[in-house]
Amino acid sequence: STCLLASRMQDCADEHLLQIEILVFVHKKLQYRRGKNPDIILLKPQVRFLFQETEKRFQKKPVMQIEQEQNMHIIKQSRT
Repeated sequence: STCLLASRMQDCADEHLLQIEILVFVHKKLQYRRGKNPDIILLKPQVRFLFQETEKRFQKKPVMQIEQEQNMHIIKQSRT
């Protein structure tokens, strides 16, 4: 699930003392929040069809798609 992936990514970042915050949003609710503008937006495979719309909406932010293989790699990496 998306929440599990985000949790594991946050755990990995914390273990490496990276000062980042991983947040998960339903695509419809993805927006700039005061003081919480995203540095990067990652889209899971289930919403890859929204890639171009998201790029247009957040023109100054990198938007990337997570492929299924990358998703599993991130989960495996964060367990170590």
